[in-house]
Amino acid sequence: MNIHFHKPTYLPLATLICVGLLPVVGLAQESSDQKKVEKFTVTGSRIKRVDSEGPISVKVIDREEISKSGATSLNGLLNNLSSSSFGAQYLSAGFGDADFQSVDLRGLGADKTLVLINGRRLPKDGRYQIVDLSTIPLSAIERVEIAKGGASAVYGSDAMAGVVNIITRSDGDGGEVGVKQTLTTEEGGETTEAHAAYGYVGNRIQTLTAINYKKTERVRQDSREWFDSDPATTIGRPANYVGNDGALHAPTNCPEGQINSQDGRPDRCTGDYFSGGEGSDYTSESSKLSLFQLFEYGLTDDLSVYGQIVASRKNTRAVMGPNFISSSAGIKVGADVAQQKIDQGILDESLVVNEGGDVEDLTISYLFDKNRAYTANTDNLGLSAGLKGSMLDATWDWDFNISKTSTWRRNDQDQGAYIESAMTEAIRNGSYDVFSNEAQDDSGFSVSTKDVTYSTIEGAELSLTGELFELPTGYVYAAIGASFHKEKFQDLLDPYLKNGDLFGTGGNNASGSRDRSALFAELSIPTIDRMEVTLAGRVDNYSDFGTAFNPMASIKYSPIDSLLLRTSFGQGFKAPDLTDLYKAEGKLFGTIDRDLALCQTGEEDECEGYGVEIVSKGNEDLEEETSQNFGFGFVFEPSNQFNFAFDYYNIEIENQIKQADATALVDKAFRDGDGSLPDGVVITRDETTGRVTSIFNPYVNTAALKTSGLDLNLKAKSEKYTWGQLNLTTDYTYVLSYKQEQIAGQGFEELIEKNTTGDKRPRWRMSNTLFYSYDVHGLGLTNRQISGYDKSVAESGRVGSSSMWDMQYAYNAFFNGSVAFGVNNLLNTIPPKDETDGRNFGIEDRLHSSKGREFYISATQKL
Repeated sequence: MNIHFHKPTYLPLATLICVGLLPVVGLAQESSDQKKVEKFTVTGSRIKRVDSEGPISVKVIDREEISKSGATSLNGLLNNLSSSSFGAQYLSAGFGDADFQSVDLRGLGADKTLVLINGRRLPKDGRYQIVDLSTIPLSAIERVEIAKGGASAVYGSDAMAGVVNIITRSDGDGGEVGVKQTLTTEEGGETTEAHAAYGYVGNRIQTLTAINYKKTERVRQDSREWFDSDPATTIGRPANYVGNDGALHAPTNCPEGQINSQDGRPDRCTGDYFSGGEGSDYTSESSKLSLFQLFEYGLTDDLSVYGQIVASRKNTRAVMGPNFISSSAGIKVGADVAQQKIDQGILDESLVVNEGGDVEDLTISYLFDKNRAYTANTDNLGLSAGLKGSMLDATWDWDFNISKTSTWRRNDQDQGAYIESAMTEAIRNGSYDVFSNEAQDDSGFSVSTKDVTYSTIEGAELSLTGELFELPTGYVYAAIGASFHKEKFQDLLDPYLKNGDLFGTGGNNASGSRDRSALFAELSIPTIDRMEVTLAGRVDNYSDFGTAFNPMASIKYSPIDSLLLRTSFGQGFKAPDLTDLYKAEGKLFGTIDRDLALCQTGEEDECEGYGVEIVSKGNEDLEEETSQNFGFGFVFEPSNQFNFAFDYYNIEIENQIKQADATALVDKAFRDGDGSLPDGVVITRDETTGRVTSIFNPYVNTAALKTSGLDLNLKAKSEKYTWGQLNLTTDYTYVLSYKQEQIAGQGFEELIEKNTTGDKRPRWRMSNTLFYSYDVHGLGLTNRQISGYDKSVAESGRVGSSSMWDMQYAYNAFFNGSVAFGVNNLLNTIPPKDETDGRNFGIEDRLHSSKGREFYISATQKL
């Protein structure tokens, strides 16, 4: 067994402990009588408390705020938080993963934000190893609690950036039905949603059943005026061919409107990648059905049995641009076919014959005519049951729970998948005519494929929390517990993918499992009047990499009733994901931005990039990532009408697991030699040309990251006057620094406001909401702003800051119902664009919605 401890930086931790505990020794004052008041648990701690403001910053979004936000998804709600610094991953359209949604606090990556539902982990997707939020409907959520800070000492792995705890509804007697419809000014993206819930509370029994359905329409890539990039690609139909001069040339039968002419290059024939056939998706259509069932029965006054079912099914269909052949793939038409096309006047003989005057096989580039189409069915099921109760004169609460959660997804590609060997032969012998202007029959090599991914977590947990003993300053509270869980995943690929004969992609089946167990404890100590010190520690043991210990210490102090000061220091970890450890070898086509070894001048800007084969694979020798978190701040609340919070955060991550950037690897090998590369990485070059042909790039512990910033939150409301009441909320995050080291020893690079490898990192985000309420009426106005950042080509300038407005009117009807009408992106503001970035038309969809103006109306009726 390997026991892993963090780099010894215990001085801040020791200081916090000493400052908090020293006053206890010399203090001997009377303890005031403590009233038995209701206590509750807040995310970030297992100890039940009287007040919601703890030693770490926790943002709570309740049901009313969710309704006022106008958000149509949980991802949309969380992505608008200022602490979601650089946005969250949203796979809007793609290869079986359409509408895959996540949350990413502090820009550290979605895998470093722990997601819970009712305090328990959600299973990660079997392939991407992050939680898909798209299956959790907003109508089923009572509130969302976001602990903004490391919490591995409480929850274990993944909680480096923070914790998102989704608390589902547990309403009492009665039922509710509701509908919501959204419409867009532009074409596509409309949603239809309906939900129903019924709860019952009896003498000892409480139940709730909730069901939700949501349908989302596709948005085509040619449906918005701001999707104004040229839809033509220089890979066209009919095919271009590589001449004896090494350049691509258009055939003579290329329609005039498809000719692409660039200075210094021969004409090429283009194709319509985005609008042809069914058109390509920007966001794909989806439908979701969700069920929540909660149950609790009081066996005695001090003992209850409970259960929970969380189930969902998601169906998506994604349509992408046609498959294509690039000239680098080396696929050729035969010499006899080339001669035939010369005889027909389609090919220029002078560009085709070799030095001896003979016609040889001819390399081509080609855009197929049929779109690629994918369907995916995703099932999620979470089951849990347990016993909970109180003991020792109700001074201690305990909870024992067993659970099993699973995610299963089947992906089908029913169009645009080709058997490479059969396709290559059909093109070579001319039975599939790539030089024709007419659509060709691809049935001889077209196939349908499917693959299945599955992941599951099952286990048990016991926790206890209560009064430990009494000091002169008050009671010492504690929480202790233990857990055991088993994780496993499977990624089963289509046989065509496994045998490497599916054009453009490949891979192998992968699977893995492990056991993990944990012991954890937390202590809350009232050291002096108005000061509380919280100490926490957790030991996690994993059957694959070993054992990790993570401590945390925090202090909160209220010198006066209106002011709370707080600080915390902790260490965290992220266990290697199962796919990081056990992913099968797979090949993809990637690019390097430059190759310094081939530069004639030695100037980086003059080095041209090119495509290379990237071979990826899991690594069973990986260790855990480690982190250190430090923060401090204050909350000022002079009255119940005004609340202002300020927090500073600092997070450092070491031993980060990733596949190193291909360009960074080639750079390091050139400067420091191949021996400086991370263990297992191999760069292979062609012996004749010297170009990189492939990079074997397994997952390795090699990167590091440092970030710090400030959070400001303001809540203010007026008195209730005869004319109504005003509420103002401001949420602001300012990133002071975001530095990353791609490869150990390479040095840290400041990335804030930079645009590297397609990631945009704005310095600040802010949202302001003004809400006016009068009797049964409510009117809200929200403004969201995001600062600018460098363009992909920094010399081209910067992408400007953005500002979008939302508005909502709500009416609480006399018939025990409510109606709301709203507009998201009220002014139909076009998201800021980077014309130097070819991805997503230069729009960063992690930060900005491309839907345009969106109207919605919702109605809810209590039964």
